[in-house]
Amino acid sequence: MAGPTFTTRNPRFNHVAMSLTADELDEEHRKARAEFYGDVFGFYDLPMMAEDRKRQVFQVHTIEQFVFLIAADPPMRAPRLDHFGLSVGAESELDDILARAQAWQARDDRVDII
Repeated sequence: MAGPTFTTRNPRFNHVAMSLTADELDEEHRKARAEFYGDVFGFYDLPMMAEDRKRQVFQVHTIEQFVFLIAADPPMRAPRLDHFGLSVGAESELDDILARAQAWQARDDRVDII
């Protein structure tokens, strides 16, 4: 099946948006989330985009890619296996991410590695 063609470059994902409860977007939770995603995946929290109990935004390795978290009532609910994935350039880099996630899991029972 042929689809549209693009002359400058193929489109790529720009962002992923997910909703959380307002409580999950308070300062304490934003800080914890920024520490985890920064340490494990290298996401960069954009504090200038944060709004207490309303929004948190992460830059994902380039300004053209980001994760946008927004408060909503009710928030998004997803089954445990729903996710989005990132690729890395070498298996060793994936191993490093896993090791960092496992280190977090050892000290924080909220970290669930599947």
